[in-house]
Amino acid sequence: MNVDSAGSASAAGPSAGTATFANCTFTNNTSATFGGGLSLAADKHDVTMSNCTLTGNTAGSTSTSHAGGGIYIQHSWGGTVTINGGSVSSNQAASGGGISIAGNQIVNIGATAGVTISNNTATISNAGGGGIAIAGLGAAGVTGSTSLTNCTITGNHADGASAVGGGVYWVHAYSATLTNCTIDNNTSRQGAGVFNGGSSSTPADTLTLDGGSIAGNTATAEEADSTA
Repeated sequence: MNVDSAGSASAAGPSAGTATFANCTFTNNTSATFGGGLSLAADKHDVTMSNCTLTGNTAGSTSTSHAGGGIYIQHSWGGTVTINGGSVSSNQAASGGGISIAGNQIVNIGATAGVTISNNTATISNAGGGGIAIAGLGAAGVTGSTSLTNCTITGNHADGASAVGGGVYWVHAYSATLTNCTIDNNTSRQGAGVFNGGSSSTPADTLTLDGGSIAGNTATAEEADSTA
């Protein structure tokens, strides 16, 4: 499924409205590019998902832009995406095997009910994020962010020769916060649990880990659990 919106074309533009998913299952779907199960690519609108299951979906195969095996999120001019409960499991994509967050929106995952992100795979050699890739684009006049709360990120893989972030991959465009998340048994070349690819001099563009655990992850290079 693809949920799109148009007409904003600027940070100050109006929202196109809302989309709501509850108790849905997206399974065994394939996209040639991005969003194997669900694609949220848009100008600006709000999305709410509750207790949905995304499993066995596939996106792309050759480029890091072919991302989001389970869910692909890229809103150009803002809006809020809220995901609570359910699971994103056994999906694959070139990058961001479970979930890819690549836009300028606010994303809140698990604030009222944790989400399980498990056994997803990023398939290409330079992939980022077997479980979840957080790689905001950055846009003038927009302040995005990502937060994951009480989520379980386990058994995900980014195993290519230059792949990073088996569980979570983050690069700086906006801040990201992981609160009370369990990140375990993920694999990649570096940062098997969490890979921090940030290099911004802007203090607001930071990755924050608050509580939870990062343990039992396996890297084929030096850093077993996280890279700062």
